[in-house]
Amino acid sequence: MVERIVPVHTVTGERIFTKIGGTVGSWTTSLTTPGTGSVTIYARDQKRKLDFESVRLLRRTAATTIVIEEVKHEVFSGPGHIQYAGYVTDSEWDDSTGMLSLNLVEIKKLGDKRQMWVPGEGGANELTITGASMYRIVREVLWRAFGREIGTRYALPFLWPEEKPGQLTYELFRYHYKSLTQVMSDLDATGGPDWNLRPRWVGGLLKWDVHIGSPTFDWGEVRMRAATPE
Repeated sequence: MVERIVPVHTVTGERIFTKIGGTVGSWTTSLTTPGTGSVTIYARDQKRKLDFESVRLLRRTAATTIVIEEVKHEVFSGPGHIQYAGYVTDSEWDDSTGMLSLNLVEIKKLGDKRQMWVPGEGGANELTITGASMYRIVREVLWRAFGREIGTRYALPFLWPEEKPGQLTYELFRYHYKSLTQVMSDLDATGGPDWNLRPRWVGGLLKWDVHIGSPTFDWGEVRMRAATPE
């Protein structure tokens, strides 16, 4: 088994290149915190050397996601088992060697920046969810931050689970001005369920499964590895 590096567009999930030569530095993934990773790409050591525009695409902060997948052998052309996927947070280009180093973080980290309301958004100044389970409340909050195409905000390619009814009522007010991460932390403090985002290929596109526990995850419910060796 070998590791393969596949860069994709974060918003559409489309591949930028089918695969690309490089070295996986390390990666980690966790149920509770966004995992980090790093790769080094040899821009001048490809079957087709990467030009300036190709390097620019790879270096786009947040807009490019790097998928690290496991395949049977180097010439295997089908989709592999995704070990890790993270968007680019920063990069370093060495012009003398043609080496591009990328630092990555899992998409869950975007919750630090996404608010429940988009600046300038009209409508109600509060979010009220009634007749809901804690599962449904978490799903609705995640969708509000990640699933809406509104204003300058783009929706992300998430696969949403079905709703589950309940007896709870949840309210969130605009003036609190909290990020998704802060809202989820508040919900967790009141017994909210575990949640996680796991990448997978769907019809050749990178999608993210939204997993919500009930309230915790059972072993095997979310398939993942803990880390790769340095």
